[in-house]
Amino acid sequence: MRMAGKILLSISVIIFWFGLSFAEIQKYSDRFSGKTIVSSEIKKISYFDESQGMRRKFDSVTFVKRTDINSYTLNFVLTRARKALFKKADIKVDNAVHSLSLIGKSFSEAGVNRIKNQGYFKVPESVARKISRAKSLTLKIGFSNRGDIIWDVPSGVLSEWKQVLAK
Repeated sequence: MRMAGKILLSISVIIFWFGLSFAEIQKYSDRFSGKTIVSSEIKKISYFDESQGMRRKFDSVTFVKRTDINSYTLNFVLTRARKALFKKADIKVDNAVHSLSLIGKSFSEAGVNRIKNQGYFKVPESVARKISRAKSLTLKIGFSNRGDIIWDVPSGVLSEWKQVLAK
């Protein structure tokens, strides 16, 4: 019985640390404008921080599809002690690398000595189509004031993004 308790505790810690519970897909439709937005927001998901040689967590990663104009974006949120100046991003879909354009960034205070950093990247429609058929995804996010972030997108997140693309 003690062994079963230890196993259950270990599984709980792993699920908490790696953020294995994925968010549900949200859909917003505006009847007036005809605009529909479908999104998947994942919170507290781990990535590898090359500059520090360790695993850290995003506050959130959101994949957004706007159906009226076939627009796709990836939005990243990090809270740190200083500004994270988003610069560029590359996405490896299976084994092919594609560049994502930075379309915006913002900063806001998040408590004492903490800054909430947000970066917004455009995903070309051709890359979105490849994501819908992908077996694996890896993102490399570059900054002008710190080392790169490498994120191997978990299969559960990839599956959710495929659902966003299908809606």
